[in-house]
Amino acid sequence: MEASSLDSNDEEEDDDDEEPTEEEKKPTEEELVKLTNAKLKDLLKAKSLKVTGRKAELIDRLLGREMPTVRKKKIPKWVGSKARAGLLRMLKDKKSHVHKKTPAELYESDPAFKDYEYENFKTNLRTLRALAKTQNEIIKMNDHEIWKESIACPRNETTLRGHIHWDTSAAPSLLREDVISGMAEKIKPKALHQSRAEYRVFPLDTFRKHIFQEKRFQREEKGFQHMRNKKGLKNRTKESHAMKKQWEARLVEKDLAEMLESYGNMKAGDGDE
Repeated sequence: MEASSLDSNDEEEDDDDEEPTEEEKKPTEEELVKLTNAKLKDLLKAKSLKVTGRKAELIDRLLGREMPTVRKKKIPKWVGSKARAGLLRMLKDKKSHVHKKTPAELYESDPAFKDYEYENFKTNLRTLRALAKTQNEIIKMNDHEIWKESIACPRNETTLRGHIHWDTSAAPSLLREDVISGMAEKIKPKALHQSRAEYRVFPLDTFRKHIFQEKRFQREEKGFQHMRNKKGLKNRTKESHAMKKQWEARLVEKDLAEMLESYGNMKAGDGDE
Protein backbone atom coordinates (compact mmCIF):
# COMPACT_ATOMS: atom_id res chain seq x y z
CA MET A 1 0.00 0.00 0.00
CA GLU A 2 2.78 2.38 0.91
CA ALA A 3 4.61 1.58 -2.35
CA SER A 4 1.53 2.31 -4.46
CA SER A 5 0.94 5.61 -2.72
CA LEU A 6 4.56 6.60 -3.34
CA ASP A 7 4.19 5.80 -7.05
CA SER A 8 1.10 7.96 -7.36
CA ASN A 9 2.89 10.84 -5.64
CA ASP A 10 5.79 10.53 -8.11
CA GLU A 11 3.37 10.69 -11.08
CA GLU A 12 1.80 13.85 -9.67
CA GLU A 13 5.24 15.42 -9.30
CA ASP A 14 6.08 14.46 -12.92
CA ASP A 15 2.91 16.15 -14.12
CA ASP A 16 3.90 19.33 -12.30
CA ASP A 17 7.32 19.29 -14.00
CA GLU A 18 5.87 19.25 -17.60
CA GLU A 19 6.95 22.22 -19.73
CA PRO A 20 4.22 24.70 -20.73
CA THR A 21 2.91 24.54 -24.30
CA GLU A 22 3.55 27.17 -27.00
CA GLU A 23 0.16 28.72 -26.29
CA GLU A 24 1.02 28.99 -22.58
CA LYS A 25 4.41 30.53 -23.42
CA LYS A 26 2.86 33.08 -25.79
CA PRO A 27 2.79 36.47 -24.04
CA THR A 28 -0.47 38.33 -23.76
CA GLU A 29 -1.10 41.78 -25.18
CA GLU A 30 -0.94 43.29 -21.69
CA GLU A 31 2.51 41.80 -21.19
CA LEU A 32 3.77 42.96 -24.57
CA VAL A 33 2.57 46.52 -24.00
CA LYS A 34 4.84 46.74 -20.95
CA LEU A 35 7.93 45.79 -22.99
CA THR A 36 10.20 48.27 -24.73
CA ASN A 37 10.49 48.45 -28.52
CA ALA A 38 13.97 46.93 -28.31
CA LYS A 39 12.63 43.91 -26.44
CA LEU A 40 9.74 43.52 -28.86
CA LYS A 41 12.18 43.55 -31.77
CA ASP A 42 14.26 40.85 -30.06
CA LEU A 43 11.14 38.67 -29.84
CA LEU A 44 10.40 39.32 -33.50
CA LYS A 45 13.95 38.43 -34.51
CA ALA A 46 13.64 35.15 -32.64
CA LYS A 47 10.57 34.37 -34.74
CA SER A 48 12.28 35.57 -37.98
CA LEU A 49 9.69 38.33 -38.40
CA LYS A 50 10.06 41.93 -39.56
CA VAL A 51 11.23 44.36 -36.91
CA THR A 52 10.12 47.61 -38.57
CA GLY A 53 7.12 49.67 -37.61
CA ARG A 54 5.54 51.37 -34.61
CA LYS A 55 5.06 49.66 -31.26
CA ALA A 56 1.41 48.80 -31.97
CA GLU A 57 2.47 47.18 -35.26
CA LEU A 58 5.19 45.17 -33.52
CA ILE A 59 2.69 43.89 -30.97
CA ASP A 60 0.15 42.98 -33.66
CA ARG A 61 2.88 41.12 -35.53
CA LEU A 62 3.82 39.10 -32.44
CA LEU A 63 0.18 38.27 -31.79
CA GLY A 64 -0.39 37.30 -35.42
CA ARG A 65 -2.92 40.08 -35.98
CA GLU A 66 -1.01 42.06 -38.61
CA MET A 67 -2.86 42.42 -41.90
CA PRO A 68 -0.78 41.88 -45.07
CA THR A 69 -0.03 45.10 -46.89
CA VAL A 70 -1.32 45.38 -50.45
CA ARG A 71 0.90 47.42 -52.73
CA LYS A 72 -0.95 49.83 -54.94
CA LYS A 73 -0.06 49.89 -58.61
CA LYS A 74 2.15 52.86 -59.34
CA ILE A 75 0.57 54.84 -62.14
CA PRO A 76 3.10 56.92 -64.11
CA LYS A 77 2.27 60.50 -64.94
CA TRP A 78 0.67 60.91 -68.36
CA VAL A 79 3.46 63.19 -69.56
CA GLY A 80 6.41 60.89 -70.15
CA SER A 81 4.36 57.68 -69.97
CA LYS A 82 4.64 54.86 -72.51
CA ALA A 83 0.89 55.13 -73.11
CA ARG A 84 1.23 58.74 -74.25
CA ALA A 85 4.32 58.06 -76.39
CA GLY A 86 2.66 55.10 -78.11
CA LEU A 87 -0.57 56.98 -78.74
CA LEU A 88 1.27 59.98 -80.19
CA ARG A 89 3.28 57.71 -82.47
CA MET A 90 0.07 56.11 -83.79
CA LEU A 91 -1.64 59.49 -84.24
CA LYS A 92 1.27 60.74 -86.35
CA ASP A 93 0.89 57.71 -88.62
CA LYS A 94 -1.81 58.61 -91.15
CA LYS A 95 -2.41 54.92 -91.92
CA SER A 96 -2.94 53.96 -88.28
CA HIS A 97 -6.25 52.42 -87.18
CA VAL A 98 -6.58 54.97 -84.36
CA HIS A 99 -7.99 57.55 -86.77
CA LYS A 100 -11.05 55.33 -87.33
CA LYS A 101 -11.78 54.71 -83.64
CA THR A 102 -13.86 56.73 -81.21
CA PRO A 103 -12.29 57.87 -77.91
CA ALA A 104 -14.22 55.13 -76.09
CA GLU A 105 -12.95 52.43 -78.48
CA LEU A 106 -9.38 53.70 -78.13
CA TYR A 107 -9.68 53.74 -74.35
CA GLU A 108 -10.78 50.10 -74.35
CA SER A 109 -8.13 49.03 -76.87
CA ASP A 110 -5.15 49.14 -74.49
CA PRO A 111 -4.93 48.34 -70.74
CA ALA A 112 -2.32 51.11 -70.36
CA PHE A 113 -4.98 53.72 -71.21
CA LYS A 114 -7.26 52.43 -68.46
CA ASP A 115 -4.74 53.46 -65.81
CA TYR A 116 -6.13 56.98 -66.30
CA GLU A 117 -9.64 58.37 -65.86
CA TYR A 118 -11.67 58.25 -69.06
CA GLU A 119 -12.48 61.98 -69.04
CA ASN A 120 -8.79 62.82 -68.58
CA PHE A 121 -7.93 60.39 -71.38
CA LYS A 122 -10.36 62.15 -73.76
CA THR A 123 -8.81 65.53 -72.94
CA ASN A 124 -5.29 64.17 -73.45
CA LEU A 125 -6.38 62.54 -76.71
CA ARG A 126 -7.62 65.88 -78.10
CA THR A 127 -4.33 67.50 -77.11
CA LEU A 128 -2.28 64.74 -78.74
CA ARG A 129 -4.32 64.91 -81.96
CA ALA A 130 -3.49 68.60 -82.25
CA LEU A 131 0.16 67.95 -81.38
CA ALA A 132 0.46 65.15 -83.94
CA LYS A 133 -1.07 67.38 -86.62
CA THR A 134 1.38 70.20 -85.80
CA GLN A 135 4.40 67.88 -85.82
CA ASN A 136 3.37 66.35 -89.15
CA GLU A 137 3.02 69.83 -90.64
CA ILE A 138 6.49 70.75 -89.38
CA ILE A 139 7.95 67.57 -90.89
CA LYS A 140 6.22 68.34 -94.19
CA MET A 141 7.60 71.89 -94.18
CA ASN A 142 11.11 70.63 -93.38
CA ASP A 143 10.93 68.08 -96.20
CA HIS A 144 9.85 70.84 -98.57
CA GLU A 145 12.73 73.07 -97.47
CA ILE A 146 15.20 70.23 -97.94
CA TRP A 147 13.79 69.60 -101.41
CA LYS A 148 14.11 73.29 -102.35
CA GLU A 149 17.66 73.37 -101.05
CA SER A 150 18.57 70.27 -103.05
CA ILE A 151 17.21 71.95 -106.18
CA ALA A 152 19.01 75.22 -105.47
CA CYS A 153 22.25 73.54 -104.41
CA PRO A 154 22.54 70.19 -106.19
CA ARG A 155 25.31 67.91 -104.98
CA ASN A 156 28.36 67.21 -107.10
CA GLU A 157 28.38 64.25 -109.43
CA THR A 158 31.19 62.69 -107.40
CA THR A 159 32.09 62.54 -103.73
CA LEU A 160 35.01 64.42 -102.15
CA ARG A 161 37.11 61.30 -102.74
CA GLY A 162 36.28 61.41 -106.45
CA HIS A 163 33.89 58.43 -106.53
CA ILE A 164 30.36 58.33 -107.86
CA HIS A 165 27.55 58.33 -105.29
CA TRP A 166 26.50 54.88 -104.08
CA ASP A 167 22.76 55.59 -103.98
CA THR A 168 22.59 56.73 -107.62
CA SER A 169 24.66 53.85 -109.00
CA ALA A 170 23.58 50.36 -110.09
CA ALA A 171 25.59 48.77 -107.25
CA PRO A 172 22.87 48.84 -104.50
CA SER A 173 20.31 46.81 -106.48
CA LEU A 174 22.98 44.31 -107.60
CA LEU A 175 24.30 43.94 -104.06
CA ARG A 176 20.78 43.31 -102.78
CA GLU A 177 20.39 40.50 -105.30
CA ASP A 178 23.71 38.97 -104.23
CA VAL A 179 22.76 39.12 -100.54
CA ILE A 180 19.30 37.61 -101.13
CA SER A 181 20.72 34.82 -103.32
CA GLY A 182 23.35 33.98 -100.71
CA MET A 183 26.31 34.85 -102.90
CA ALA A 184 27.56 37.40 -100.35
CA GLU A 185 27.77 34.58 -97.77
CA LYS A 186 29.57 32.11 -100.02
CA ILE A 187 32.52 34.31 -100.99
CA LYS A 188 34.59 36.89 -99.17
CA PRO A 189 33.97 40.64 -99.63
CA LYS A 190 37.14 41.03 -101.69
CA ALA A 191 36.07 38.33 -104.15
CA LEU A 192 32.53 39.77 -104.33
CA HIS A 193 34.04 43.20 -104.98
CA GLN A 194 35.91 41.84 -108.00
CA SER A 195 32.89 39.94 -109.37
CA ARG A 196 31.16 42.96 -110.94
CA ALA A 197 32.40 46.06 -112.72
CA GLU A 198 29.72 48.11 -110.88
CA TYR A 199 31.37 47.16 -107.57
CA ARG A 200 34.93 47.87 -108.65
CA VAL A 201 34.31 51.60 -109.15
CA PHE A 202 34.16 51.87 -105.33
CA PRO A 203 37.06 51.29 -102.93
CA LEU A 204 37.06 47.92 -101.21
CA ASP A 205 36.62 49.40 -97.71
CA THR A 206 33.57 51.40 -98.86
CA PHE A 207 32.08 48.37 -100.61
CA ARG A 208 32.67 46.16 -97.54
CA LYS A 209 30.67 48.59 -95.35
CA HIS A 210 27.74 48.47 -97.79
CA ILE A 211 27.79 44.65 -97.68
CA PHE A 212 27.37 44.68 -93.89
CA GLN A 213 24.64 47.35 -94.12
CA GLU A 214 22.71 45.37 -96.72
CA LYS A 215 22.95 42.15 -94.69
CA ARG A 216 21.67 43.91 -91.59
CA PHE A 217 18.86 45.50 -93.59
CA GLN A 218 17.80 42.10 -94.93
CA ARG A 219 17.74 40.60 -91.42
CA GLU A 220 15.69 43.49 -90.02
CA GLU A 221 13.37 43.47 -93.03
CA LYS A 222 12.61 39.78 -92.53
CA GLY A 223 11.86 40.36 -88.85
CA PHE A 224 9.63 43.31 -89.69
CA GLN A 225 7.77 41.34 -92.34
CA HIS A 226 7.21 38.48 -89.90
CA MET A 227 5.79 40.81 -87.25
CA ARG A 228 3.69 42.65 -89.84
CA ASN A 229 2.27 39.41 -91.22
CA LYS A 230 1.59 38.08 -87.73
CA LYS A 231 -0.21 41.27 -86.76
CA GLY A 232 -2.14 41.29 -90.04
CA LEU A 233 -3.26 37.69 -89.55
CA LYS A 234 -4.43 38.50 -86.03
CA ASN A 235 -6.41 41.51 -87.27
CA ARG A 236 -7.97 39.54 -90.12
CA THR A 237 -8.96 36.73 -87.77
CA LYS A 238 -10.55 39.22 -85.41
CA GLU A 239 -12.44 40.90 -88.27
CA SER A 240 -13.60 37.50 -89.56
CA HIS A 241 -15.01 36.57 -86.15
CA ALA A 242 -16.77 39.92 -85.92
CA MET A 243 -18.27 39.53 -89.41
CA LYS A 244 -19.39 35.99 -88.56
CA LYS A 245 -21.17 37.20 -85.43
CA GLN A 246 -22.87 40.00 -87.38
CA TRP A 247 -23.93 37.55 -90.10
CA GLU A 248 -25.34 35.11 -87.54
CA ALA A 249 -27.19 37.95 -85.79
CA ARG A 250 -28.72 39.06 -89.10
CA LEU A 251 -29.83 35.48 -89.82
CA VAL A 252 -31.54 35.27 -86.42
CA GLU A 253 -33.24 38.60 -87.01
CA LYS A 254 -34.37 37.46 -90.46
CA ASP A 255 -35.73 34.15 -89.14
CA LEU A 256 -37.54 35.97 -86.34
CA ALA A 257 -39.07 38.45 -88.78
CA GLU A 258 -40.27 35.62 -91.02
CA MET A 259 -41.77 33.80 -88.04
CA LEU A 260 -43.59 36.93 -86.91
CA GLU A 261 -44.85 37.56 -90.44
CA SER A 262 -46.06 33.95 -90.73
CA TYR A 263 -47.75 34.19 -87.34
CA GLY A 264 -49.44 37.44 -88.42
CA ASN A 265 -50.74 35.82 -91.59
CA MET A 266 -52.11 32.91 -89.58
CA LYS A 267 -53.92 35.28 -87.22
CA ALA A 268 -55.28 37.19 -90.17
CA GLY A 269 -56.55 33.94 -91.73
CA ASP A 270 -58.26 32.94 -88.48
CA GLY A 271 -59.95 36.35 -88.33
CA ASP A 272 -61.33 35.98 -91.85
CA GLU A 273 -62.90 32.64 -90.94
